[in-house]
Amino acid sequence: MGPVPNREQYQLLITGSALGSFGFELEEYRSGQLPLEDVSPVAQAIERTQNLLKSTLGTDEELADSASDTDPRALDKVRTFLQTLAENEAVCTMQYQKSSVRFTDVGQMKNSLARLSQEIFTRKRPSLKESFKAFCPKVGLLNSASLLARMKFCAVK
Repeated sequence: MGPVPNREQYQLLITGSALGSFGFELEEYRSGQLPLEDVSPVAQAIERTQNLLKSTLGTDEELADSASDTDPRALDKVRTFLQTLAENEAVCTMQYQKSSVRFTDVGQMKNSLARLSQEIFTRKRPSLKESFKAFCPKVGLLNSASLLARMKFCAVK
């Protein structure tokens, strides 16, 4: 996959510590200003990460939707993060703007990790062999290839 392009543009700074057993606050480092209506790539990444974490606590459909919008590299990093927390029997809360996601126990963390397992997202869909047959009184039995050829012929006429 290689290094992240323009990495210096996507930095976070630890600006304070949160109350509790362990925590920290992050702030995006910006070298320039964005127009008010624009959202920075870092803000988008944080929001997507939070949505992905929330979706691991939701339905399969929510997880599939969120994961389909997530880069495989980011999925791997979130898996690694959840794995580290689970191995150390820790939980976390992520709060961004007015939304938060909270893991309340290690079992919930391990379940979320299992739902994000690599196999779920790399599973190949079975290929279906398409076949269509028709019977025309004047022509007889047609398979999909000959039927398609006849349809094209009729469309040209």
